[in-house]
Amino acid sequence: MAMQHTLPQFYLKSFLTNGWVYRKGAADPRRARNPRGTAAQHDYYGADKSVDAFNLLVENEGAPAMRKLLQEPENVTEADIVRFSYLLANLYSRSRAAIEDLRTMELHWTRQVNEIARVTGRKGFHFVSRELNEESSATLEQIND
Repeated sequence: MAMQHTLPQFYLKSFLTNGWVYRKGAADPRRARNPRGTAAQHDYYGADKSVDAFNLLVENEGAPAMRKLLQEPENVTEADIVRFSYLLANLYSRSRAAIEDLRTMELHWTRQVNEIARVTGRKGFHFVSRELNEESSATLEQIND
């Protein structure tokens, strides 16, 4: 099991005050020398390490843009704005709210596909992706897994 941050460490550093960090749901802050264990959970994104790698890439590109925006806004370039935008979108997509919204949508779509299959008596579907120019067939069992 890997510890995965729900927020980037560079972002959390600014919330460490004299070795103390706020802990949600706790009456008192806790001692912390660095943000290593703060806002981190075991396998938050699952066992797949590619999500962590992608987050790190976005963080490494977005952190300097964020610093520049805060410290020297007169020197911010269009590329900085794009990098910062990706960072904000990445931070939102990592939130519990966004993850739960995606799960809710997935369950809703699965129920819709199952209802269409039930009404039409079909046991499989043929999908065509115009964007990827790919075709695939799937059975209800595969869709529901």
